[in-house]
Amino acid sequence: MKKRFGLIFVVVALVLALLIPLSVGFEAAAAPAAAPAAAPTPVAVNVYPANSTDWSLATFWPGTALTADARSTCFEAAGYSIADIQYNIDQTLVASVANTTTLKLQFTNDKVTYTDGINVVASNTADASDLQPFGVYGRYACLYADVSNSNPVTVTVIGVLK
Repeated sequence: MKKRFGLIFVVVALVLALLIPLSVGFEAAAAPAAAPAAAPTPVAVNVYPANSTDWSLATFWPGTALTADARSTCFEAAGYSIADIQYNIDQTLVASVANTTTLKLQFTNDKVTYTDGINVVASNTADASDLQPFGVYGRYACLYADVSNSNPVTVTVIGVLK
């Protein structure tokens, strides 16, 4: 009888030794994790050496009175990734009516087909000025002024391409 129990014990031990490694992969499946509510926005930090001379000045409009939609002078932007754009808008009210003005960046590689970028200023109806950095793409960067009427609005826009 001792031999029988010893033999049964050895057989059970061998079966367990073979089954335990196989059962490790058969755990209860966990519920899949939910996707995030929205993809995180990538953040880029452009480090620009303070003493660098690798920049270019761009005068898009030098104090130009606009009375219709217009595109500014385009500047070579290839090799640059940022434009620090400073604008000054001087509204001339005619019969108390402003010329609602939107200035948007445009990009092109051939000066024939233009791709709209971000608005530098949107729906402006009063004198305003600001200085902000914007990303630039393609070979040329321009600004496009969309105005609502023929009342003159004087626009000065300069940028530093870096």
